[in-house]
Amino acid sequence: MDAPTHFQPNQQGTMFDVTALHDASTLCRILSLFTVNGLLLDAINAISLAGGMQRIQLSCPEISPQRAEILKAKIGQIITVQSSQIARLAIAA
Repeated sequence: MDAPTHFQPNQQGTMFDVTALHDASTLCRILSLFTVNGLLLDAINAISLAGGMQRIQLSCPEISPQRAEILKAKIGQIITVQSSQIARLAIAA
């Protein structure tokens, strides 16, 4: 079975896009931040990249912009994380 080539989150909410060293604990640490805050995810994608890196994408349907920024900062504090970005997703009219 081929790995998915395109990540399709729900069309509403916030998308977190993380680049990190390919380490077994990174995804678990990121997911625990959502769990501790009582946040549910509707889509998760983690793929290996060249150079020992990985890309982790998470879609969170119900999070305020302020809370998303706080969570992004906490994700950035994880030692293996190289970068993290967020984007608000909205249904096109």
